[in-house]
Amino acid sequence: MNEEHSKAQELSSQAALLVQNGKMAEARKLFFQASKLESAAIQQTPDSQPRAKGILVISYVSMLFKARRYNYAQTVISVHLAQGYLPPSARKALNDLRKLIRKFQK
Repeated sequence: MNEEHSKAQELSSQAALLVQNGKMAEARKLFFQASKLESAAIQQTPDSQPRAKGILVISYVSMLFKARRYNYAQTVISVHLAQGYLPPSARKALNDLRKLIRKFQK
């Protein structure tokens, strides 16, 4: 997709290893850093590429979830769903993520 997305995926992989080693606080920081890179990747992807943009938005929200930034993730979901460029599969995935996040916010 682009360089920011690749970097975000690398950080996410590093964070997953930290989770496996029980270093949750460090992992959450890396997931949040990765989410910022994914946000930049979204900004660089034109709306005329809805499938690619949808994949990036789902990844972005997933990283925010893993970073335990639940309110922020909910806001991102709302913003991107409101813009209307996402394909149905991405919209469904975001709505599913919204439901999951709500369970953790309680």
